[in-house]
Amino acid sequence: MYDLRHTCLTNWLNDGVPPAQVTDWAANGVPVLLSTYARCIVGQLDDLKTRIEAAGDCAIWDMVTSETRSSATISVA
Repeated sequence: MYDLRHTCLTNWLNDGVPPAQVTDWAANGVPVLLSTYARCIVGQLDDLKTRIEAAGDCAIWDMVTSETRSSATISVA
């Protein structure tokens, strides 16, 4: 039964159902849902980038992603 629930929640998230709605249906909190299922969400990045570009937020996107990349860089001495 739990595997069926996991599959259903993962499919809803992958289909673009907002996490807040999925938590209402699943009786979970958003932090619990995302800590469990965030790694299962796939295939939405291109759509999200397109929506960001259409909204004109490209400069903010570039700034945020470049800061993320630079903070994730590990230098080896």
